[in-house]
Amino acid sequence: MSNNVITLPQFDEMLAIYLEYGDIFNKGMSKFEQLCSEGIPISFDETDRIFQEHESTLIDGKYIQFGDKLHDVLGEILEKHGLTDVWKDGKVYIRISSDWDFQADRVYYMNCILGAPANRLTTTGKFNSDELEKYLLRVYRVSSVNEITQEDCDAFIKLINNLINEFKASLKSLEESAVAARDDVEKCVKDMVNICAKHMYGVYCELYDTTYFMVKCMVDMNAPIGSKSAKEVMDELRNGNFDEWYYGEVENGNSVVKLLDLHDYVKPLYQDALNDMISDLNIGGLEYE
Repeated sequence: MSNNVITLPQFDEMLAIYLEYGDIFNKGMSKFEQLCSEGIPISFDETDRIFQEHESTLIDGKYIQFGDKLHDVLGEILEKHGLTDVWKDGKVYIRISSDWDFQADRVYYMNCILGAPANRLTTTGKFNSDELEKYLLRVYRVSSVNEITQEDCDAFIKLINNLINEFKASLKSLEESAVAARDDVEKCVKDMVNICAKHMYGVYCELYDTTYFMVKCMVDMNAPIGSKSAKEVMDELRNGNFDEWYYGEVENGNSVVKLLDLHDYVKPLYQDALNDMISDLNIGGLEYE
């Protein structure tokens, strides 16, 4: 910063402890960044297969919201650990802030997590003699470091020693948070199918009720459904117990989209059987209403 030779007593000692703090900071942050450098893959292939095997206006809208739902769930998990997430190329990355630049994350950590006085030690996140000189001039409100008193020198050295002890504990906590957050995110990703099942529950329950009603009516009308009897289909649907059918299929890794296929297949058969029944009830030219 300055071309002048600094003659302040104890400046070398101040610089040495300042650089020690910077070294601890950078090594600690590098360890954290190493933990966060590998993204956790997120694939929607399995949820696509189970809950949206093909396009349908009945389920598409709800399923599209699942991506946002999962993002919110992961956000809540990371927020619990004081961290955040960044999604890119099918992976979720753990971060301190939403910035991709690790150096920017370091400045954010000093400013927003460590706070004063640590956040004033450097304006760039780097530690060198120029940054130290800028700090001293700013904090002690002098035009030259040579104007700083011996008491201020001693106070600065004491301050950094205290900050080093505090910062070691802070770095340990940050590392533990990153490890715990990663574990929780991986567990959440592994549980994606169950999360999606809960998310899609309502729309499939409504589809189930409509489909089951038609199947049950066809039992009453003694009408077959393809090569099966309506009663057989009713048994496959667990006789009206949606939860048993739905979560049973999901647990076994089966696609519940087949319910939509059944609905679309049964609907015209049900209408034809209903029309035939109404036609049989036409007596003496009177129409059944």
